[in-house]
Amino acid sequence: MLAALIAVLLLPVQGQAVGPDDSDSQKTDYAEMGRRAGHGLAVGFDAVIVRPLTVCATIIGAVLFVPVFVISAAGGAEARDEAFELFIEYPAKAVYERPLGEF
Repeated sequence: MLAALIAVLLLPVQGQAVGPDDSDSQKTDYAEMGRRAGHGLAVGFDAVIVRPLTVCATIIGAVLFVPVFVISAAGGAEARDEAFELFIEYPAKAVYERPLGEF
């Protein structure tokens, strides 16, 4: 795991050095490599840490929704819909619909 992290961090450094006679397009390519490496770290962090925590939040929200549903039933359909969105829909969308690495 540590070796993979070091490889991702060193990714923008690998390759040819940019000299004074190189064109601007080559410098832009190296900047793009740096952005992709940062996105790779965000995807890894999301997949390893954020997604499992969000799955736990979805499960906890489903458990908490049951008593909240009973309490909000007195408030009518609008209150039940709001409770459903807050406790189940939003966490589930964060797990299953949100692209990896986009917070």
